[in-house]
Amino acid sequence: MKKLCYMLLFFCILVIYQSFAVSNTEEVNKNTPLREIVFDTETTGLIPEKGDRLVEIGAVELINHVKTGKTFHKYINPQRDVPEKAVNIHHLNNEFLADKPTFAEIAQEWLDFVGDNSVLVAHNANFDMKFLNFELKRAGYKEYEKEKFIDTLKIAREVFPSQPNDIDALCSRLGIDNSEREKYGHGALRDTELLADIYIKLLSLKVVNTIKYAIKNNKKLKIKYQSHPNYGNEITVRTIIPQQLEYGSVLMSGDQKYSFTLKNDELYLNAFCELRNDNRTFLVSRILEIELLDSFNPSHHIFKSNSKYHRLA
Repeated sequence: MKKLCYMLLFFCILVIYQSFAVSNTEEVNKNTPLREIVFDTETTGLIPEKGDRLVEIGAVELINHVKTGKTFHKYINPQRDVPEKAVNIHHLNNEFLADKPTFAEIAQEWLDFVGDNSVLVAHNANFDMKFLNFELKRAGYKEYEKEKFIDTLKIAREVFPSQPNDIDALCSRLGIDNSEREKYGHGALRDTELLADIYIKLLSLKVVNTIKYAIKNNKKLKIKYQSHPNYGNEITVRTIIPQQLEYGSVLMSGDQKYSFTLKNDELYLNAFCELRNDNRTFLVSRILEIELLDSFNPSHHIFKSNSKYHRLA
């Protein structure tokens, strides 16, 4: 009987250990790259339900918020006249579009480029989503769910409230060269390249604003983070307690493997990392996603080391 009790106790400990190990593995090994497709469309008008159609679509691939150089670009025969008002915007007239493929003819190529697990990013995304889904449905394909889209206009309004947030205004405010757009006008691929740069900069500003809010209001953060290349660019999901934002000037402590001098032009976050149960320094530009969590009582939390000496995450 005593032997049986020991066996049962051993079995329970083993189950608990395995459960803990699996949960930690799931937390650490989130190495699926974040793939986003930034895209833009040009159309014959504003209302697909009244006969307006796509005439151009352009897209740029991002992996973990970095341009890969992979793009998609098609001019599309709308199978109808293009009003002069629309031509004045994008310069795509009936004659130019006459020999271009229809959307139905390029739909599968578009779907293959986007893939199943990518996020679609657009400026004023409801407009592009409406046209894209209308064309997909018309061609006999499944429409995209609304949750698949990120709207950069919404992000811009959060970062720059009560300010103009069109493409040109954002380029000017964020220091992005849009001289080709000013010279040649609208173009789906040209605008998408600009939008990708805008999106990356807006995300960085949003991340910084969220971190500042969390520090001021004693909030924990949940982040999806891509580690330093020395650690194999590992992607992890972590709960952290942010302590301080600073530009790099601190020599990392620890053994030689983990010793780095931070670049002065890079922004870093010192934080307590619950996954590692220690303080870490995070490169802000490598934070892929960020989410505010519950508040904590700082008087009840013991930080493990001097904030000036964190290992780089």
